Amino acid sequence: MGQILPLSLCLSDIDKSKITTGKNGKLYLAISVGTKDTKDQFGKDVSAWHSQTKEEREAEAKRAWLGNGEIVWDSTNGSRPATPEESDDLPF
Repeated sequence: MGQILPLSLCLSDIDKSKITTGKNGKLYLAISVGTKDTKDQFGKDVSAWHSQTKEEREAEAKRAWLGNGEIVWDSTNGSRPATPEESDDLPF
């Protein structure tokens, strides 16, 4: 399933020690992106954080959040996800 997930990342919150240099000399930041089944109070259902090492995950270290967004397109139906108002089966 493909989706389009625009995000806003807070560049001020990036931990500079997490930036790595690739073999090509370019700078990289590993992030993880997750989706939720329901939107939060701000209408967001996608979040991003610094990727964690296996050790950090096993220690249940707190995630360093970088930003959020929302699913705007889903390939399963070729459009943006339906909102509750759009999926209530009312004829109007």
